[in-house]
Amino acid sequence: MLDPLTSTAFAIHNSKGVYALLLGSGISRAANVPTGWEVTLDLIRRIAVMRSQTEQCDADPEAWFRANFRCEPSYSDLLEHLATSPAERTAALARYFESGEDEDGPAAKPTAAHVAIAKMVKRGYFRVLLTTNFDRLLERALEAEGVSPSILSTPDAVHGAMPLAHSACTIIKLHGDYRDGRLRNTVAELTDYDETTRGLLDRVLDDYGLIVSGWSATWDVALRDAIMRTPNRRFTTLWSYVGSLSAEAEQVIHSRLAQKVEVTSADSFFVQLNEKLESLESFDTPHPLSVELAVRAAKRYVAEDRYRIQLHDLVMAETDQVVNAAKQLSVNAKFTDDLYLKRIELYETITQRLIPVIINVAYWGDQSSLRLLTSVVERLMVTGTGFNGTTGWLDLQLYPAALVFYAAGLGLLAAERYEGLRFLTRDFRTSAVDLNRRVGLALPRLGLQGILDKDTLNRILGKNFYVPYSERVHGLFSAVVAKQLPGVQDFDDLFDFFEFLGSLIVTDDRMASDEGWVCGWFGKWAFRDSLGKNVRTTMKADRDRLGVDWPIVKAGIFANLERFDEVHERHKTDCASRARW
Repeated sequence: MLDPLTSTAFAIHNSKGVYALLLGSGISRAANVPTGWEVTLDLIRRIAVMRSQTEQCDADPEAWFRANFRCEPSYSDLLEHLATSPAERTAALARYFESGEDEDGPAAKPTAAHVAIAKMVKRGYFRVLLTTNFDRLLERALEAEGVSPSILSTPDAVHGAMPLAHSACTIIKLHGDYRDGRLRNTVAELTDYDETTRGLLDRVLDDYGLIVSGWSATWDVALRDAIMRTPNRRFTTLWSYVGSLSAEAEQVIHSRLAQKVEVTSADSFFVQLNEKLESLESFDTPHPLSVELAVRAAKRYVAEDRYRIQLHDLVMAETDQVVNAAKQLSVNAKFTDDLYLKRIELYETITQRLIPVIINVAYWGDQSSLRLLTSVVERLMVTGTGFNGTTGWLDLQLYPAALVFYAAGLGLLAAERYEGLRFLTRDFRTSAVDLNRRVGLALPRLGLQGILDKDTLNRILGKNFYVPYSERVHGLFSAVVAKQLPGVQDFDDLFDFFEFLGSLIVTDDRMASDEGWVCGWFGKWAFRDSLGKNVRTTMKADRDRLGVDWPIVKAGIFANLERFDEVHERHKTDCASRARW
């Protein structure tokens, strides 16, 4: 199964504006913003300093205050006595929450989490933000993105507010705003909300899904009760946390049927969520060029050297679409037949526009476009997340690269561009997908038999093919080549020739390295003898008829005729029967 963050990204992307954020003090931690209780303790220490009782207070400020004033320390009461007017209270609290260097520490600036949230709000993913924080970092981050939120921090503000559905962004400050001074901080103050705030909160929790970050749930009794009494469960609740969860949080999670996701920080959580949404946007946004227009542009650009930059940008833009979509797929998900087929189909879908472009660049291009082709393949080869994960998913990550490699090879072969074919199959070397980063021939690493699992594919499709991976890719390219290269008379022969040539090159390369196992790149070519379509016989006949003028040797795909004969015989002896097996 997909990890909770990826699943949530899909849900948010498909339902803009239906999720609200609940943000606690943890989201401002990276900005060195204190919690309300930390401010309360600091105010107590300042009182102790003025009373020359610093040493007595430092060990336990709360106990010192209780002993001296015969009451519980209250954030609001302290402020009322220390700063009697609203302006004085704002000035007193500015040292804790305002941005600006002073003797108490670094400036408080919006964190990476605040910035990521603001970007997502700007793009319409979140419209309602609940927060227990007093600071204004979220507002600053939103203003930097050009978003002017409605801020509800008091009952009278709620009464005069625009309906949530009609506001681009509403911040509900459940514990108040430090500029107002009417703040909730003590346990008693957090036990219940006024009727107006309670009604607003109930509507939000009933109408919206919820994403929680940086909130412990330990002290906020009224907020806990509000979440737990909400009857609606139509949208998911995702609860992100760092380290461990409090017993109160676990209780709320159980009541809300929330999904838990452990994160390293609020910053990493929201940055990753924003990146996933950006990738989905890139994948889903209608491209200004249809396949036909993209192909037309590629043909125009490839025809003249002066358009080489435009050609590069077009091809790489199409590649970006594939890369961004492929990166969203988890390699740690549970492996099931159903999900395996869906992922294969998804890879085929996201390459639908790139493949025709690559075929045409390969067919119509010249030597200068060859490096562009291998650059695309190599980039797709390294798109994966590394070497840790479920084997089936790790192997399948190479499928887009293999499809593009086939597109380039079939296009070059159809155009009889044999020097280009040599560049793709013999000269193209990479360290991609090698655990030890060893540089080697790219072609063996793109064999379908190592990417698509034969038994799983047959089981899913209810078939008993010898090479179901080759059958599938053959079917995929048959229609594409027929449309893009109508001059190709026999696609079956073209496909067999490319796969068989690839298999011979693998044998040649492994013979040169003195490897015991010299076979690879098994395909449909091994099973067409009975149909009178034996590519091995056809290739040998061409070799005998053309001799040193045979393009395969003339282009340097094999060193000379003698080397081809040696490789051909070894392949016939070692690989033909094994391919059928």
